[in-house]
Amino acid sequence: MACKDQADIKKALQHSSDKDGKATAAYFKTRAESGDCLQLTRGQLVDVDERDGPLWCVRPSGGLDCFWTLEKAVDLYPSKASVPASSNSSLEEGASLASRTRLPIDNRMLSSSV
Repeated sequence: MACKDQADIKKALQHSSDKDGKATAAYFKTRAESGDCLQLTRGQLVDVDERDGPLWCVRPSGGLDCFWTLEKAVDLYPSKASVPASSNSSLEEGASLASRTRLPIDNRMLSSSV
């Protein structure tokens, strides 16, 4: 999960009284329907536009909007198998991480944290 507003993604990380997660799931469903949040998919390439502690603002390749997600969801060192061959990725062997680096998403981290 990633959202345009940091407050939305922080809400997902807070411990709430919503024990079964129904209220949180309903909240994010409405945010996704409005386009304010989206579900990132494993292997999806993103550009890192901004970093704020454990939250990173990523822009899906070809997209205009930046969405905040957990840094753990971004695979900094993807295997060649996780980067689609048809992509125009800026990842090269030995490339250093810098702003606007295109990186794949690791959903294992997203599903366990959000």
